[in-house]
Amino acid sequence: MGIGECWMRAVSKLVLADCAKEGKAACGSNQLCAGLEAGIEGAIHSIRKKACEDRSMEFEEWEIDDDLWQAAAEAGETPPWDPPVEESFHDAVESAGDIEDPSILVLADADNGFNNLSRLNMLWDIRHRWARGSRFAFNMYRHEARLLLRSPGGMEPQVLLSKEGVTQGCPLGMILYGVSLLGLGDDLRESAPGVLQPWYADDFSIYGKTSEVARVFQLLCKKGPSVGYFPAPAKSWAICPKQAEAPAKTIMDAAGLPVKWSRGQRYVGGFIGSEKMHERWLVPMVQKWVASIEKLARVAGRYPQSAYAGLVNCLQAEWQYLCRVEPDVGHHLAPLEDALTSKFIPALLGVDTPITDEFRLLLAQGVKQGGLAIRNPVATAPRLHQASTEATSLLVASLLDNTALDNEAHAGCVRAAGTAARKARVDDGRAVVEQLSQHGGPKVAKRLGRMKETGAWLTVIPDRFGGTVLSLQEWHDNLSLRYGKTPKGLPRSCDGCGAGFTVEHGLNCKKGGLVTIRHDDVRDEWAHLCGLALTSSRVTTEPLIKYGDDLRATPGQTIRRENDAILGEEARGDVGAHGFWQRGRSTIFDIRITDTDSKSYGNTASDRLLERFAHQKRDKYEEACLERRKDFTPLCYSVDGMACKAARAAERRLAALLATKWDRQYSEMVNFIRTRMSLAVVRSNTMLLRSERAHSWHRRAPEDGAAVAASPSTTTE
Repeated sequence: MGIGECWMRAVSKLVLADCAKEGKAACGSNQLCAGLEAGIEGAIHSIRKKACEDRSMEFEEWEIDDDLWQAAAEAGETPPWDPPVEESFHDAVESAGDIEDPSILVLADADNGFNNLSRLNMLWDIRHRWARGSRFAFNMYRHEARLLLRSPGGMEPQVLLSKEGVTQGCPLGMILYGVSLLGLGDDLRESAPGVLQPWYADDFSIYGKTSEVARVFQLLCKKGPSVGYFPAPAKSWAICPKQAEAPAKTIMDAAGLPVKWSRGQRYVGGFIGSEKMHERWLVPMVQKWVASIEKLARVAGRYPQSAYAGLVNCLQAEWQYLCRVEPDVGHHLAPLEDALTSKFIPALLGVDTPITDEFRLLLAQGVKQGGLAIRNPVATAPRLHQASTEATSLLVASLLDNTALDNEAHAGCVRAAGTAARKARVDDGRAVVEQLSQHGGPKVAKRLGRMKETGAWLTVIPDRFGGTVLSLQEWHDNLSLRYGKTPKGLPRSCDGCGAGFTVEHGLNCKKGGLVTIRHDDVRDEWAHLCGLALTSSRVTTEPLIKYGDDLRATPGQTIRRENDAILGEEARGDVGAHGFWQRGRSTIFDIRITDTDSKSYGNTASDRLLERFAHQKRDKYEEACLERRKDFTPLCYSVDGMACKAARAAERRLAALLATKWDRQYSEMVNFIRTRMSLAVVRSNTMLLRSERAHSWHRRAPEDGAAVAASPSTTTE
């Protein structure tokens, strides 16, 4: 069943924004599905840590499920688990005597868990355990949800009523389901405190001695149906080494629990079991990811921005989660790195040459460290697993000790681990940039030095309605400029002035008015953003900067002061905004876009150049603005989007105004402003490099006078 109308989902998310914290606190570590930070990772880490302490999940190298071994075995081959030869038989019997009640892991399964949940019990538990959300949950589920099935021939539709369970698609579903099973979970833990019992929604795992596990499972089968949880032992899995299966199976069969036995199974996105079974599960998954990378590489041939966003924000997160919950998987992910280096990255950059190891190392860094955040799966796997283990340390201890979880302390632990991991990653990126700067020379060092300020356009999600889409040519050109490469297909000579065409010439040649168009595009974008934060009536373009008492000098006359008045030519800014810095006071912005890599600037750092240009504009216009009680702010950008200090301050002020007006997070608005301005700057680079500067079309004058003679305004005498 669906949740109904869209407005119900929207209102449910508003309730979550206000009340989810109390629901998460109510569930604690007893139910990990209520939004607990790193909760799903803590479940598998706790089982793996308990198994390591007990040494009960130590599998032989050959261990694999019986049916899988038999399917792959040759005719007449002896199974490796057959009874040993006579001379070692007694040793085997003695070792078996030590595991009469072995430790096993049972992954309990239930029939249609979410849809069978007792709705009456859910509302009762919600009222007592999550009081803040109870009224809204009651109004949502007091009536049965209806599903209309259209009938052929114009007959009346059939109506299906959803009387039980949590409605699919409900944003509150996870919290409602988790809270409703808290009572059941408490009873199971009280019956066997020494058994590890992590819950994640309807995924219930039981780890401990077989006799205790069987008792917990029997109690689950007895009490579960009363709350709408119907266990299915025949669909549940028991995981243990081969030598422990026989005594454990005897105990489970005696308890009436016909579970299936295995050497390893998938669990909450990870895997518990033998190395052989782990490889059988992991290899197809890696192959699927490789195929996905190859598909994205084909997409990047036409839509590189969308392919990049899909890899960095979606696909890459899948194997990163695997690295967080599975130790020592880096060597298994080598095919992913091969596919990224040989297929995806060349398609993304639009190059045919192989990617060098040095360049690949740079691309693996974050955008602020000069890369593209296309991480190396092999190199990052150990650090991701370490960060996850550190983040879930308090949660794992709570699960193992069967004690209440301090949510605030756990959240602080997760934040601290995340901060430490990010700091280590940033430090590694800085070390890579410093190494490349030392070996690449002054020009490379200058380009790498500003990369941390020029990558905002890379982080945006392409959205046609939001105007954040870059074309194939724009993407390739700006990536080439970012990494100091010459874009493909540039003309040999400039059609405007006839000079030899280079990247520097294309970005600076003023013939054809393309430089002015770039300036106007950035101006219009800033004016539009100011209009969003203020109002359209408060924003103007090309505001007049007046000198003195409006006395103007004749053309060519120098500015001079006479009787406290200034004579000189008028000047205009680019954008005027009333109430930007202060209420009742106007601000004039003046924009400049500069290619900081031009030869005339030498090896001067880009940030110093931008500050120099900003200072020049202040010297030229600020005094005149202040005399008229107006503020002046220069907006100086490099051609790849680096901003001067005054421009960054103006962006932050604009973000604060938008955050107040739209009631959004300040950090979200800062990112919005920076990406929009960065896109406005870098989009013009392709126009400057590839558009025509020579205007060959002109209006032709009539040759024979026929058109003039036929004109209505023409009179004859």
